[in-house]
Amino acid sequence: MNTYLLAFCSKSWEVQLMLLLKIFFKLACIIAPLVIIFITIIGFVGAVTSGKEEDLKENGKKLVKRLIAGLLIMFIPTIISFVFTKIVDGNGNEMIACFETATKERVASLKQKEAAMEDAEKKAQQILDEKTLKEAYEKEQKQKEKQKKFFLEARERYRRSQNSVSIANGDLFTPETKAIIEKHQNDFDYSNFRRVINSYGGFQGYVNELGGIFKKYYGKDVPPVECASDLQEVSEYVFGFMYLYGFDYYNGQKYCKWGGECGGSSAAPDAFYPSGVKHNNDGLSSPKNDFDKIVAGTKKENMTLNCNWTVDMVYYKAGLFGHAGQPTSSASFKSMGKNYKIIANAADVQVGDIVHFFRSNINKNDPSTWHDWYHVAFIGEVNKTEGYVVGYDGGSYYTNRKNFKWKDKIASGEFHGTKNWVAVRIADINQTC
Repeated sequence: MNTYLLAFCSKSWEVQLMLLLKIFFKLACIIAPLVIIFITIIGFVGAVTSGKEEDLKENGKKLVKRLIAGLLIMFIPTIISFVFTKIVDGNGNEMIACFETATKERVASLKQKEAAMEDAEKKAQQILDEKTLKEAYEKEQKQKEKQKKFFLEARERYRRSQNSVSIANGDLFTPETKAIIEKHQNDFDYSNFRRVINSYGGFQGYVNELGGIFKKYYGKDVPPVECASDLQEVSEYVFGFMYLYGFDYYNGQKYCKWGGECGGSSAAPDAFYPSGVKHNNDGLSSPKNDFDKIVAGTKKENMTLNCNWTVDMVYYKAGLFGHAGQPTSSASFKSMGKNYKIIANAADVQVGDIVHFFRSNINKNDPSTWHDWYHVAFIGEVNKTEGYVVGYDGGSYYTNRKNFKWKDKIASGEFHGTKNWVAVRIADINQTC
């Protein structure tokens, strides 16, 4: 009981309630006798005025009752004290002490104490929240470091197993990727894509079935690539998925069928959009929204490509676009020329250089003269010994020929059939690994 009573008197609102009761009883002790006296006087005056003995006797009885009532009211605090001290709380008088010590000052003091405690709790919660956020951040950083370590170790394993910087060794894809594509390139088209993917338990299940480079890179955030072989591998991932599906070409106006031609309706049997079907109703796919989401059909099945968006898809996946100090679009050729190193000579190009093409003559070293831009690709392979470069091209060249690689002699000074080109180096990629 003691503990309860002490706890009861420890809050400001409880003391404030006792203070109100205390004030009420004090007022009652003052007002009640006055009311009794006033009513008694009026009663006796009335009885005397009437001159009836019966009225005087009746008022006498009422007077006795009123006096008893008044005494009871006056002794209510004493009665309450007796009840709580002797009956309810035989071991002490904490309740009465709380009642008797209830003052405005004590209420104010408790409120101040409660406010201080609330402030302390808020600060403690803030410290706890900051600690939780810090732990979450550190966990995220550790995960990123773990992922980076995974890619670095994979790259080292790849370096030790290869004798050439060209991972496909002159072919379109490595033997492993080529075998995967040949096995799965007729798995679905746009009409049954969802049903087939769902049969694998979702897109991750389908990727697990594909294996190889597709499983290695799908859903992974790649650290900015540092080696030529890394960029080639990421390129094989992006171009490999495009080949596996059979992407069409669409740039908002021009439409070309996979394994067909531009403006026509015929397509190769492995096309995502078969002959007679075009996907040009709901705009272009968006490389900035993540190539992985495009091939997974996260929002809609929009398996189309064009030259600059294919470069973007590869370079975003390779971690070379979108971060601080990096470009955001390969179509921004003038700003790219102003902000990064210009490569004007064919002999100086290297893997990773982005190549822009123009219809008119330009001064390669002066971006202000770069007009009539019509195409972009990037250098995927360089063989100085045999004197040629290989461009990786995600335009209609790819969809029409089912081949994204064009090969040119360095000595000719021409790339992709023209001398009106200029290369831009956005990153110094190691050419020997």
